Amino acid sequence: MILSLPPLSPQRPQQLIALAQQQQSQFQQIPSVDQVLEKLTQGHTNITPLEWYCCLKAKAEWDQQQSPDQQRHSATLIWRQIGQDSWLCIFLLRRLLDQCQSREQLCLAPSILDTVDTIYNQAWLGNQKDFVNLVYAVYQTLGKAVDQTTQHPVSALGPVAAQYRLNKGDYIAQLSKRLSLSWQDTNLLNLHFIEQAAIYFNHKIEHKSYQSSDEKWMTSCLNDPAVSKAELAIGITTILEAAPTNFSSTCPQLIELFIQLRWQQPELYNLLGDQAKIRLNALIGAANYTLFSELVDTLLKYSPIFQETEGSENKERNRIDMRRYFWSNYSDRFEAVKILVPPSSYQILEQANHDMNYIEKLDVSSVPAEEETEFCFFDFGNYIIAEPLRGTKDMYLFRDKVGKMLMEKPNLSLKQMGSVVSWRHDHMLLWQNFCERWLAIHKIFPNDGITKFRQDSENYHPYSRSQGMPRPSQEGIKKREEQLRRYK
Repeated sequence: MILSLPPLSPQRPQQLIALAQQQQSQFQQIPSVDQVLEKLTQGHTNITPLEWYCCLKAKAEWDQQQSPDQQRHSATLIWRQIGQDSWLCIFLLRRLLDQCQSREQLCLAPSILDTVDTIYNQAWLGNQKDFVNLVYAVYQTLGKAVDQTTQHPVSALGPVAAQYRLNKGDYIAQLSKRLSLSWQDTNLLNLHFIEQAAIYFNHKIEHKSYQSSDEKWMTSCLNDPAVSKAELAIGITTILEAAPTNFSSTCPQLIELFIQLRWQQPELYNLLGDQAKIRLNALIGAANYTLFSELVDTLLKYSPIFQETEGSENKERNRIDMRRYFWSNYSDRFEAVKILVPPSSYQILEQANHDMNYIEKLDVSSVPAEEETEFCFFDFGNYIIAEPLRGTKDMYLFRDKVGKMLMEKPNLSLKQMGSVVSWRHDHMLLWQNFCERWLAIHKIFPNDGITKFRQDSENYHPYSRSQGMPRPSQEGIKKREEQLRRYK
C-alpha cells in the first residue's frame, strides 16, 4: 500500500509569509536608545519594560558613538527614573548584584556602572531610597577604596548597615523582600559584611563621632547567628587591632561580649590574629582590674573601717591602697576576678549602689571579727591569687584547678580557703619587692612594657622582667626579717 499526502493548500505559505512580515514590522517599531531618551527628555514616564530592556541592552553600543559627557548624562537620566519606575529599579539593582559576580562580563553598559554613585542616598528616590542604598552598598564593595592610614578597604557597606542598624542576617532579609538572592549574593556579604562593619565602627570611635547606639549595633553584628566563626574572628580582630586605650570604658558591652566569647568559644580565640589576642587579653585584664579598683574606691569612701580620723593614720586605708597600687602593675594579666566580702561590707556596698554583679558574700563565721577581710581572687591562668584587702593576713597562691574550684564554689569560707592553699606570701615590710620576684618564679609578670613598678601614690621603682626591682638595702632587709619573725 502506498501512502500519499494530500496536496498543500497554496494559501497557507502566503499566510505564513504575511505573518512573518507583520512581526518584522513590529520589531522595527521598538524604540532605539535615542527614542527612549527623547521620551525621558520630554518628561514621559510611560516607558514599558520591553522598551527599557532594549534600551539598556543597546546602551553600550550606542555609547560608542557619543561623547563622554553625553554617555554620562544619558546614564544619569536613566538612573533618575528608578525612583518612580519599580520595574526599572528592580531590573537595574538586580544587574548590579549580578555584576558583583561577573567582573569580566559586563551586565550593564559601562556608563551605567560609572554613574551608579549618583543614586546613593538621594531624596528623589522617594520610598525606594532605603532599598537602593542597601543594594548600592553591596555593589560598591567591589570598587572600595583603600584608607591610606590604616590600609583597610573602605566602602559604603559599613555606613549603610550602621545607618539602618542592620546586622548581616537583617541585611540579607531586607534584600530578600524584593530580590531573589543567589548563594553568590549572600556569599558576597559573608566575605565583606563583618569586616566593613568593624572598620566603620573603628572609624566612628577614631573620629569621636561614636554614640552608644553604635556599640549596640556592633554588638548585634557580632552576636548575629548568621555570622560564622571565621567571620566573627575577622570582625573581632579588626576592632581589637584599632581599639584605643580607653576602649574598656568606651565600649563596656563589647568588652563583656569579648570576655564571654573568649572563654565560651576557645576555638574562636585561636582564629584571632596574634596582635588581636594580645590586645584582647589586655582589655579583659583591664576590665577585670577595674572591678577590683572600683571596689577599693567604694570601700575607701563608705566603709567606716577605712575612714581617716584627724591626727591619726589609718593603717587599713594604707594597706588597701598599697595593694591596689601593687596589682595595677598586673592589670592587663587578670583573666577573671571574683570578689568576696564579709556581710558587713556587702551591706555597705549595696547601700552605696555599687555594682553587685561581681560581688559575693564571704563566710567569716569561723574567724574573730577583727580578722574579717575582703578577698579578691585574681585568675592569672595557671595560678589563682587570693588577696586579702586588709589586715596582715597572707595572700594565697593556688594552682589553677584548685583556685578555679574555689572561684566557682558558692558560700566560700576563710577556713576552706586556708585548708587548700598551695603557697602563701606575707604583707610585711618591703613585701612588694619580694612578692614581685615570687610571682615571677611562677611565671606571673607585670604588664608588657612596664619599666617603672608602682608601689604607692607617689613612688615608682625601676623595673625589668629579668631583674625585677632594685634589691632593697641591707638595713631594710634586716627590718623585714625582724617583722617576719615577730609575725610568725
